[in-house]
Amino acid sequence: MRVTERIIDNPDAEGVILEYVSLTNDFAEIKEYVLHKGDTIAGYLRKAECVPVRIEDVLYFEAVDGTVFAYTASDVYEIKGRLYQVEERVKRSCICRASKTMLVNINYIISVRPALNGRLYAKMENGEEILITRKYAKEIAMCLTVRLVMGEALPKAGYAAILISTAFFDVLSYLIKWYLEKEEADKINRKIEEHRKRKAIKNE
Repeated sequence: MRVTERIIDNPDAEGVILEYVSLTNDFAEIKEYVLHKGDTIAGYLRKAECVPVRIEDVLYFEAVDGTVFAYTASDVYEIKGRLYQVEERVKRSCICRASKTMLVNINYIISVRPALNGRLYAKMENGEEILITRKYAKEIAMCLTVRLVMGEALPKAGYAAILISTAFFDVLSYLIKWYLEKEEADKINRKIEEHRKRKAIKNE
């Protein structure tokens, strides 16, 4: 893919031109990145200080007793509005519902393990675990399936874990007991670790 750069005098005319035969997933990602890179949402710290929070830095949003909080790797911010309103404001292909009270940035999922009743615990890059309900695990899997069908390489090993786990629960949930679920999760997470190691070696 060629890259053409041109210096211009008018800041208002700055922009990115995409030229393609068809809008592949790679170009769609570039388009979304350009349109939303650096987008922020107003967040409030404990001292009622309002600061801009980069949406791409948020690991997950959670509603607690009607108040929405945004969790990044280093801070927690209060976000004004209901969760569904926040969901509309931060709409991205990587931000999905995890439950009725939570939105998760799937780019930060590194592994999953099964919970009861077909739910999943997702481990985030900051070490925290969040609960993905069965209903929304399917929706996340659908989102990731579309990406894979369009030819996207997995940017995070957690994608594969969610897809495999959800399909596994859909097909065999009525037969699986806890010890079998744990065994399957161990297999998935071993695959995740292998994928991360291969990716690390590739990037060296």
